[in-house]
Amino acid sequence: MDILLHMILTLTFLYSEIDAYELPVFAPNDYLYENFKHFGKDKHSIYAEAVRNVWSEFLECPLNSGNLDTKLEYKSKIKGKTIKDT
Repeated sequence: MDILLHMILTLTFLYSEIDAYELPVFAPNDYLYENFKHFGKDKHSIYAEAVRNVWSEFLECPLNSGNLDTKLEYKSKIKGKTIKDT
């Protein structure tokens, strides 16, 4: 990228507005894992889906029907290799 163009684009960020929100800490506990087993088999899947639901409510953006496993399967097909949840 041309340095002049880079400088112009960088300066435009000085005049833009950014909304920042601070949400409370979402710490997983036994209650979460026991009452939200329908989100997944593993604790990390349950936690990920619970956080995803919190963000969906906060942003007032509906969730799509796919869960984490569905998304990983989709990404695996797109990339042409197996992508696993870590």
